[in-house]
Amino acid sequence: GVGIVHLCLMSEISTELQAALIRRLREATAALGGALIIERCPLPIKQQFDIWGMPGSDFGLMKKMKAVWDPKETLSPGRSLGRI
Repeated sequence: GVGIVHLCLMSEISTELQAALIRRLREATAALGGALIIERCPLPIKQQFDIWGMPGSDFGLMKKMKAVWDPKETLSPGRSLGRI
């Protein structure tokens, strides 16, 4: 099956606490074979994490495709998986 969980953290929680929770949740989802994607977050959190999660085995191919289609890296630089 497919399971999707939406989680909203209250802004009263410190950035450090939010980051620690995201790390724990990422580890737990990875251990279960899943992924945690951050849809929306404040900039201090975004700077600490790759919002798309850990790249998979196809990441090398994705980088090559991006290099071919966007050789000057002008289209959304650093915003895709693995910050490509």
